[in-house]
Amino acid sequence: METIATTSIVSKEYDPNCMVSYVAGMIQMMKATGDNDYFSVIMGFLNDDIDFVDKGVITEVVDFGINFTNDFDTAAFVARITHDMLLRDIQINECQPSDGRTAYAIRAGLIEMCLSLIERFGGHESFVYARDCDEESLFDILRDTIENVHNISLHMKSAKAIRSKRNCIEERS
Repeated sequence: METIATTSIVSKEYDPNCMVSYVAGMIQMMKATGDNDYFSVIMGFLNDDIDFVDKGVITEVVDFGINFTNDFDTAAFVARITHDMLLRDIQINECQPSDGRTAYAIRAGLIEMCLSLIERFGGHESFVYARDCDEESLFDILRDTIENVHNISLHMKSAKAIRSKRNCIEERS
């Protein structure tokens, strides 16, 4: 499954420059068609502990969250996927997300996406309290994501990424 998730969607023999992985390609297809049904496949990869995250996946998920999330359920999916993506490459000694992966997500718009989801769905009836008691609410997921960013905000790559997005973050908040 990990090989499938991280393999290019176009044969290298056909297009040697294709660097889009299967999961990033699925997200691009969801954006093009408006069909969000493939989130269940991505969640399946997460549940199977498959690390399918590359720069393309991070970029596509964050872009999807900012520009293509129109309903609460999709927002919850995007927030969960984003949160879990950052924790895929945990530095075991420090129990923190990877500095490099988090920095790339920040540059792709992670903080803006979280603020946007709070702004758009903060008034939803299930924002603070999840419908299912076994699940976290959207508020909990976004809070944990921002808390993870805060915890490594002084690490070299993340600090540099936050500085580069400082003006945009200040405007949004």
